[in-house]
Amino acid sequence: MNAKPILLIASLFLASSLQATDVSITPFVSGEAATAESVNTAFETLISVINENNQRLAALETHETGDVAGRSYKLVQMGSILRSDNIGGVTIGNSSQNYTLMLNSDSTFSVDGFESESEVDTTHGSIVSSSYPVSITGTFTQSGQDVTFSSSDADGGGVTFFVSPDGDVMVTNEFEYGEEEDLPSWVRGETSFMVGIEIK
Repeated sequence: MNAKPILLIASLFLASSLQATDVSITPFVSGEAATAESVNTAFETLISVINENNQRLAALETHETGDVAGRSYKLVQMGSILRSDNIGGVTIGNSSQNYTLMLNSDSTFSVDGFESESEVDTTHGSIVSSSYPVSITGTFTQSGQDVTFSSSDADGGGVTFFVSPDGDVMVTNEFEYGEEEDLPSWVRGETSFMVGIEIK
């Protein structure tokens, strides 16, 4: 058997192994007959490296599905708040939120962080600001690139994020308009944008 083609094939496969592991094969010497044992050993080495590469590629492809379970994200939100009553009162405000989101493999999640708001009362010329901790738990479901969070702790009950194909980034935006729950004579309009970056 001509050993040179076997050695060439082995070299090509090993070169493409991405250095996943240190491998070696018994070199063939020109003019010497290749034994069945040496050829089998060379192919066994190749098969081992190829199988390892297949496993690594499968893991990468699984990660590319964007499955968010088991990951953690840094969430940042910016928003604006407009309010008015039926006697001419107007307030203009903004909000900022900074959270850590933990997504567990059992489809539960937890959010911990802070929310800050400031509001200008144009009628009285005053500014009010506040900052307070936020802690939310609940469940989530994922359908393709849509991840929906549900919680009895959060206003509105739930929100849906759009996730990048690799799962590294998630984004959402919201717009709400209606009467204030605590002040029926006031109406409120609020818009927000939130982005999450995976913590690695």
